[in-house]
Amino acid sequence: MKFNTNLFLAIVIVLVPSKAVLAQSESQQNSEQKQENSEPTEQIQMGEWSGKLFDRMTNLYNLAFIVKFDQEELAITMINLDLDPTPEYTYKLKNINLKHDSLSFSIPDEYDKQDCMLEKEGNDFIGYCQSTDNESSKKSKLTMVPPPK
Repeated sequence: MKFNTNLFLAIVIVLVPSKAVLAQSESQQNSEQKQENSEPTEQIQMGEWSGKLFDRMTNLYNLAFIVKFDQEELAITMINLDLDPTPEYTYKLKNINLKHDSLSFSIPDEYDKQDCMLEKEGNDFIGYCQSTDNESSKKSKLTMVPPPK
């Protein structure tokens, strides 16, 4: 029985993808990942949002939220407008997670970090922030209203 080398090479060539096919596949995967990361733009409007925070002592604070993309990630900065908006009252929100109609994040604070969970109601996001210092009574209501279109 004679072995046909040409047939063997043809089979190997078919089974081993070329560099061009591998590069195209990798490029397609990167494109799909970028689409997944850019999904929040459809769910949240970029720009300066307004908002209110009702703290546990029934104080009302007017807020501004700067919503943008920073290095392809959703970034939100919260500014307390009723206090002198120095860096002390400007917070770069952490652990931002936007899925469907839910927005969660942490407000970093030197004295009292808060974890927030908001739900979309119409165009607004409304929900609560809970202090992470293990005192269940420290719960604040938070609203976010998008900029006019």
